[in-house]
Amino acid sequence: GLAARGHRIDLVTYPFGMDAQWRCPEGCRIHRVNTGLRYPAQHPGLHPVKPLLDAALARLLEEVVRWRGADLIHAHSFEGLAAALWVRRQTRTPVLYHSHTLLGEELPTYYRPGPVRFLSKWAGLAADRLLPPRADHCIALSPRAARTFQRMGVRSDRISCLPPFVIHPDPGP
Repeated sequence: GLAARGHRIDLVTYPFGMDAQWRCPEGCRIHRVNTGLRYPAQHPGLHPVKPLLDAALARLLEEVVRWRGADLIHAHSFEGLAAALWVRRQTRTPVLYHSHTLLGEELPTYYRPGPVRFLSKWAGLAADRLLPPRADHCIALSPRAARTFQRMGVRSDRISCLPPFVIHPDPGP
């Protein structure tokens, strides 16, 4: 939608995802991290390769922001937010965080009950308190997530609640 309105869009992403049939809209350019690292894209949660990919993502994002003169970084997911906040320190480019989940709720789902699940919940809650309040603005997918952001320290004037847009199939005649 933004590209259709004349905005230049640079999508900085991992080296996988979006099959070859997906076409980037006119006005949109994809920049993929090129590290040679292998990672099972369908693997949810933590993986030993992810921190290396995240560091490469942050480096590429900084290059693109400087080279293309970005006005705004629209960060998705926690990895995107962490990379965007690092780049903002280097470039002063504002960061809009588009939340997909609360990490304190997501991380424990990857583990069986026990100490690792408890520690992952604690780490996720710490990340929820640390990163989103540092963004210039946050988009929450639900009123509950928006309230949680407020409890985590994000000012209410820096939160917008935008539920996911769903396109329903055309029912036909």
